[in-house]
Amino acid sequence: MKSCKFKQILCAAVAAATILSLSACVMPIKEEKNLAAEDAAVMVANAPVVSTQTVIITGKTVNVRSGPGTDFSCIGKASKGKSFAYLSSKKNKNGKLWYKLQFTSAKTGWVSASLSKLVGNQTTTATTAAESTTVTATSPLTTTSHFYGSERITSKTDPSGTTTTTTKAATKKTVVIKGNPVNVRSGAGANYKKIGSTSKGKKYKLLGTKKDSKGKTWYKIQFTSSKTGWVISTLAYIEGEKTSPTPKKTDGKVAYLTFDDGPSVNTIKILDILDQYNVKATFFVVYHSNMKSRYQEIVKRGHTIALHSYTHDYSKIYKSEKGYYNDLNKIHDYVEKTTGVDSKIIRFPGGSSNTVSNKYNKGIMRTLKSSVTKNGYYYHDWNVSSGDATGRNVKVSKLIANVKSGVGKKKVINVLMHDTGKSKRTTVEALPSIIEYLKKKGYSFEALTTESVLIQHKRK
Repeated sequence: MKSCKFKQILCAAVAAATILSLSACVMPIKEEKNLAAEDAAVMVANAPVVSTQTVIITGKTVNVRSGPGTDFSCIGKASKGKSFAYLSSKKNKNGKLWYKLQFTSAKTGWVSASLSKLVGNQTTTATTAAESTTVTATSPLTTTSHFYGSERITSKTDPSGTTTTTTKAATKKTVVIKGNPVNVRSGAGANYKKIGSTSKGKKYKLLGTKKDSKGKTWYKIQFTSSKTGWVISTLAYIEGEKTSPTPKKTDGKVAYLTFDDGPSVNTIKILDILDQYNVKATFFVVYHSNMKSRYQEIVKRGHTIALHSYTHDYSKIYKSEKGYYNDLNKIHDYVEKTTGVDSKIIRFPGGSSNTVSNKYNKGIMRTLKSSVTKNGYYYHDWNVSSGDATGRNVKVSKLIANVKSGVGKKKVINVLMHDTGKSKRTTVEALPSIIEYLKKKGYSFEALTTESVLIQHKRK
């Protein structure tokens, strides 16, 4: 009897436990959805920063290495224009910056920053004031929407990880062209293909804004009824907003090292010294038919290539305004064709205060200074001279002394030097001492941009 009662009690207990277990598993659908939504919200709030940055190869053929430095083994090669997912960056023992990228689906590698560029931004799925994120717990599709400039960018990711991004203008604004002429490009950067040109006063619908790898702002416009394009903001403005460029303010001492008349047999030596000291400079170039690779090397190593003259023949350049622009346009087009850079930074042969031009057309410099500015160019003179133009291979000690005496208490300096081959060999020899002196004086070094402080000679 006792045995039978025990079995009955045991069976009842098992049945009760089974019922409780089933009721716990079969949760109301509404409650399940609520929990899923809560889980999705937590996932969004705690989502890590996701890199959308891309490394684009700028060198012709670039070695991809197993680590951040040339002492690491080469695991493959990447050609110019190829793009890879950016993973991280690191400076090696020599202070050179390297980018880690996803080289293949199964292999990562490193490339030098001097032979590539980093484009794009970092985004996060967390909601901010300028960004809204929607996650539907009952749907496998995740949608993220945020503003970038005046664009609303919406990304949709399905369970396979495939992301579809769409862009829509959030505001109606108009871009007005102020340069003449202005190149319209297929992307936000001077390295993108030219798809056409436009002229001063033309107006276009603004579709978006974006900064390139050098920090310059570009406007995306509706170029034609069926084609969009990009123009640089220094040669255009948004209607109703401030129209004149504001030179970058400098909080500390800044030195712009500039080299005229190159490239030459000295160019690579100069570039090597600049690399050694991790210094960027500006090269005001003229036309040399046998120096194509050196124009490209200037750009490849991250320096500014600017315009000086095609012929450097005063009798042709300063005979008339038309003669000057014929020369300027030729060197502009050659540099753009050779390097892909649409340069708007110039230096007049002899400087804007030269008086030699009066021999060919009295008062032409006054006309040209006003004209180039209206046409979207930025002209730079200098306020410190090395004096290397006074003769052939001026003594190294004299060149250094000239720079020291010229610096004085100036906060921003533009140092004039020349890159003209065998006659300026001592300029190369003096350069390390000049850089070291300026570093001791507290100067940082920058290459000229369209936002740099303008050092211009007073009108004579």
